[in-house]
Amino acid sequence: MKKIYSLIFVTIIVFSTTMFAQNLSLGIKAGLNLSNVISKDDDITYSEDLNMLIGFHANPFIEYSFSNLFSLEGGISLQSKGYSDKEDIYKTRMFLLYLDIPINAKFSFDLGKADIYCYAGPYIGFGLSGSEKVLVDSEVRYDYTIDWGSDTKDDLKRVDYGLNIGVGLDISNFLIGVNYSWGLADISNFTGIKIKNYIIGISIGYKFGL
Repeated sequence: MKKIYSLIFVTIIVFSTTMFAQNLSLGIKAGLNLSNVISKDDDITYSEDLNMLIGFHANPFIEYSFSNLFSLEGGISLQSKGYSDKEDIYKTRMFLLYLDIPINAKFSFDLGKADIYCYAGPYIGFGLSGSEKVLVDSEVRYDYTIDWGSDTKDDLKRVDYGLNIGVGLDISNFLIGVNYSWGLADISNFTGIKIKNYIIGISIGYKFGL
């Protein structure tokens, strides 16, 4: 009888694992980031004349499908953030590197030879490194490493969080997409000044089932 119970238990485990794996996919996305910040106080928006900074992202992810229509997608994402500014002979560039953890609710719609998908969800990010450079006539005059922390002596707060939204195409598991990352966290340590990140991303990727 014990052997029968053991066989039933093993069968249930194998069946459950198989069913779970059938709905599970792994993948990776990477591509171009266009990032900037919103910097302002109660009266002035300091970032009105700032320019987008060209950067990158790389995002291994895991996706669990509840149906052909709905799935959840999560992973880790290496993201460049920051901004650039140019005025006459001066050029400023702030480059920030974050590790983001997004969780997105994803909806897919069958178009025949391809699926169109859209998603939305929150993310939390952690600042890994950062630098600010000032160039005069293309020569580096100032190169500073960002100090992360929550004290007034630190440059920026390390933790960022916000919302992601995106759309794309799934063509035989090849992915092409566009997303917008809207930072809700004030990462500034300057009294009275708020700084928030945002990104427009363009990615390509591939997804494969287990």
